[in-house]
Amino acid sequence: MRARETRQSGSLKLSNLLLLAILAVAVYVGVQAVPAEYHNDQLQNRLAQEARIASYYNADNAHIRSRVLADAQQLDLPLSAPQIRIERTGGAVTIQIQYSVPIQIPFYRWQLNFTDNSASAL
Repeated sequence: MRARETRQSGSLKLSNLLLLAILAVAVYVGVQAVPAEYHNDQLQNRLAQEARIASYYNADNAHIRSRVLADAQQLDLPLSAPQIRIERTGGAVTIQIQYSVPIQIPFYRWQLNFTDNSASAL
């Protein structure tokens, strides 16, 4: 009877160790990916504000593009001028961006792809 209890408690320890390893990997991946998601959310808010301001003051596309690039640079996001698309319909301004953030963990690398779209409501 004593041997059976020992085997069961040993298998419990192994499963706990495996669960702990999976949890550690999940936390590590989260630490890598969450800042990119957070910065994208901040950039989305700034895009909405920029679209409203651009339509109100009738700013030209070059000015809008430079402000969006400055915001992305401040947030350490890999955004370049060709990735910013600006459209005008009447007095409304629509700003669309599309970019990828590389996430690197040991033995694996992937891209988080973002497409944000903000339009002024005039």
